[in-house]
Amino acid sequence: RLVGRAFYGQLALCPSDVIRVAREADNAHDANAHAVSAYTDGGWAHVGYVDRQTAARLTLYRIRDARIVGSGPGALPIEVDVS
Repeated sequence: RLVGRAFYGQLALCPSDVIRVAREADNAHDANAHAVSAYTDGGWAHVGYVDRQTAARLTLYRIRDARIVGSGPGALPIEVDVS
């Protein structure tokens, strides 16, 4: 799930948007944090984070691709392909 959207301007997101997920190992709040950014006309915009439980599991893998699989307010479901 994509969480923390309320802190990053509530950019309207939908399943056709291009997103990327990147680990933030130096994050002061969570060493397993994975930031989510969406591509907009102005470039990449930070839109939130992968939820804490999923982020901890993602640290074990290399992320190949990510996509939004739902829409609406609050936490958004995302899928992440790993290898």
